[in-house]
Amino acid sequence: MRNLFLKIFFWFWAAALLMIGGVLLVTLLITRLSGDQRPGNPFNVFANEAARIYEREGPTGLQEYLKYLDEQFRRPSFLLDLTGKELAGRTAPALVLKEIQELRKQKADERPAPRSKYLIQPVNSPSGQRYVFVTEMPQSGSERLLGSTLGPPLVVLIVLLTTGLACYALARHLTAPIAQLREANRRLAEGDFSVRVADTITTKRGEVKELGLEFDRMAAQIEALITGQQRLLGDISHELRSPLTRLYLALGVARRQAGEAAAKSHDRIEQEAERLNELIGQLLTLTELESGGQQIRFETFNLAETINNIASDADFEARNLKRAVIVLTAEDCTISGDEMLLHRAIENVVRNAIRYTAEGTAVEISLAAQSHHPTLPIVITVRDHGPGVPAEALPQLFQPFYRVDAARDRQSGGAGLGLSITERAIRLHGGSVEASNAPDGGLMIQIHLPASSSNS
Repeated sequence: MRNLFLKIFFWFWAAALLMIGGVLLVTLLITRLSGDQRPGNPFNVFANEAARIYEREGPTGLQEYLKYLDEQFRRPSFLLDLTGKELAGRTAPALVLKEIQELRKQKADERPAPRSKYLIQPVNSPSGQRYVFVTEMPQSGSERLLGSTLGPPLVVLIVLLTTGLACYALARHLTAPIAQLREANRRLAEGDFSVRVADTITTKRGEVKELGLEFDRMAAQIEALITGQQRLLGDISHELRSPLTRLYLALGVARRQAGEAAAKSHDRIEQEAERLNELIGQLLTLTELESGGQQIRFETFNLAETINNIASDADFEARNLKRAVIVLTAEDCTISGDEMLLHRAIENVVRNAIRYTAEGTAVEISLAAQSHHPTLPIVITVRDHGPGVPAEALPQLFQPFYRVDAARDRQSGGAGLGLSITERAIRLHGGSVEASNAPDGGLMIQIHLPASSSNS
């Protein structure tokens, strides 16, 4: 978004500067080519009068007349012959003398070329003599400003500021609704299905407003679908609990009636019932976490003690599978959060690692506080020594019921809900979870938590 804003801003700014520069250039050319040199301008009258006074009264009378013009127009005037001699006894500027030399080469009826600072007006007196009347060009306020030392930099600064502010406001106006849509899309992707943008977009009509309305309709439909799905999962899970309870009761009766002959079959039935009960529990937990029904009870506790307790319990179970769970490091970290929910979230990751780590290896857990990380300084790392996961499947490991068939099939146990519960529980605490393959093999799950987790 920042790149789009800068592109729009600089393109509008460049276009405005080019337009202003073009207008100034054309205005300057028109002024130079037409303004003071066209026939009939008032200086032609002064030039003819100066020539008549000189022929009638001589240099003294001309000097008095030029002095009068100097006082009237506040700039010096001169009358010269074609040799460059100033007829009133004044000293003409060297630039004027040079231009008169060029004027001598022109025909009597030829229009003089535009001059720079001075107005040079050829005069044909009644006696047939040719003279040249010279006066400084009148300067407008803009010309005086540009002619001063601070004039050009000041003009450039004013143009840059005015065009810059105008283009900034325009670019901001164009990109602000897009930024709002991007923020709303981010919140929607993070699970906030209540987000709406149409009312916050300042544009009353147009394509951007219509886009906001379409986004709101999409968000409403997604919210309805997700809410319905969560309600369905919750209802199904609750409804399954009743027949499962009756199944346990029937299993107890069958054990007493059949005796030891059917013990193996009864054990199998009980094992599958336990798996079904665990799955129902996970479904209920996931539904509560996604719908916001899970009540988070924040309290201060030592995360290192929780890690050690999880590792001790998990190692006891892993020994039966010829595996182990060890804690490499566990720095003291006191945080605020729901201890039971975090315990379950971390335990899900550890139990998942036990399933896939190779026999004779250990699941490694470490807890560290990274002071250089300003927002999520606490890092919990769980690493197994299993086959790992394809790189393209790593971002999807925390989706409900997702499985990587090549390495984590149904024979390994689990329903694909443990990591989903972990991700949502950690997110409720303001943290994040990410998965990666270790350089020397195995999967590594990192849990990032703030130093003081809270809803706010």
